[in-house]
Amino acid sequence: MVEATLELTVERRARIIVGAGSIARLPRLVAGLDPHRVAAVVDGNVPWSLVDAVRDGLESEGIPVSVLRVRGGEGAKTLESVERMWRFMAEEGVTRQSLLLAVGGGALLDAAGFAAATYMRGIMLGYVPTTTLAQADAAVGGKTAIDLGWAKNLVGVFYHPDLVVIDPLLLRGLPSGAYMPGFAEVVKHAAIKGGWWLSWLESRAEGIKSRDPRILDEVVRFSVSVKLEVIKRDYAERGYRAVLNFGHTLGHAVEAASGFRVSHGYAVSMGLAAESLLAVEVAGLPPDEASAVEGVLKALGLPTQVPLTPERLLEAMRLDKKFTRGKPRIPLPRRLGDFTIVELDWGVVKSWLSRVTRT
Repeated sequence: MVEATLELTVERRARIIVGAGSIARLPRLVAGLDPHRVAAVVDGNVPWSLVDAVRDGLESEGIPVSVLRVRGGEGAKTLESVERMWRFMAEEGVTRQSLLLAVGGGALLDAAGFAAATYMRGIMLGYVPTTTLAQADAAVGGKTAIDLGWAKNLVGVFYHPDLVVIDPLLLRGLPSGAYMPGFAEVVKHAAIKGGWWLSWLESRAEGIKSRDPRILDEVVRFSVSVKLEVIKRDYAERGYRAVLNFGHTLGHAVEAASGFRVSHGYAVSMGLAAESLLAVEVAGLPPDEASAVEGVLKALGLPTQVPLTPERLLEAMRLDKKFTRGKPRIPLPRRLGDFTIVELDWGVVKSWLSRVTRT
């Protein structure tokens, strides 16, 4: 079991629990926050058995619980979805002494975090991530956001949860579409860590695919630890934290240009492979290290080819909030574990996209 307290401000801390079986500790951990009541917002893909277990455990601690099930996936990240959460909380008598508990995948956590940050100017927030993407990445970091049309994550705030409980055993029952894509974020974290970590991850590919509980626990703990290291250095994304966007400039464009039919994890996988090739050209990444990134993605059965036209991707990329002065700024590795921010001309971007897309 791994437990970390992320110090954010004098007033706010995030307590993060990672480990197999940690879901059993949730009721007592929530009780320790002393909430007036709990409003649980649950991803529609989460089985009722888990919902009932969470509700029964909290009620056994004497905490009143109300449950709202909402659409999972990117469809959760809309203003309409957040408004539904606000109305639910108002109708259930949620106050600033209450806790909004989000149970589900990364998109649901993003939307619920935004709802908690803005309802009554901020209430207590807890996360129980249930997908690989949410456990390995989205539940940690404090970014909340919703999409605006095709513009992904355009509206949001930094707002850390008070409590995050990550139980890798919850991943074993996931359908394939909610299980494998999130490992792209683990590959990203291994590239950020550098050294031999990509080889370490590739050596665990078969255990990941067979859902070996020991391997899952090990890999999720690794991924969370890397993200925590980055956030502790740069909570508000003033500089270094941008490395967490590796693979995401193109990845977000793939999501948007596909009408969000390509999942975030698969889009990031494509982005990691394509941006590694770009890093060879403009940041000096050795070709064998770019090949190593692609190799571990393929070992995990994740996609590396981009099935969209350069024109559609360019249109989506122009809405990216990370760009400055109208130009893309992309974190790229000079070596694995050593990143720089590269500002690109659109001509370079067009040439690169023409080489990495397949339609």
